[in-house]
Amino acid sequence: MTAASNDPAKRGSFYTASMSEDDQARFMRALAVEGIDEEVAMLRVTLQRLFEGETEQYDKLLRNADLLVRAVAAQYRMSPKSARDFAERLTATLRDLGEQIAPGLIGGGDV
Repeated sequence: MTAASNDPAKRGSFYTASMSEDDQARFMRALAVEGIDEEVAMLRVTLQRLFEGETEQYDKLLRNADLLVRAVAAQYRMSPKSARDFAERLTATLRDLGEQIAPGLIGGGDV
């Protein structure tokens, strides 16, 4: 048995066999992305859309807020950032969420 290559571009992928050519191209571009900054940004955009939408979507809003917090936490577990930097970004994220939920109620002080 020969060892499989770790480079998906060289060996193909289990998943690409069932993808269209467009999706295969997207998949290969996605493999090249390092970190999760774009995913965190997309979660923020999704949350903003939910806040601007109908108020009946609280379940989706809470799910996406949870995903955002988990993604930010994962981002710091994967990088050498300090615990203080993580706490500051998480605080800012929660403050932004609070301001979107209840504009004007969240002050400039610490959360």
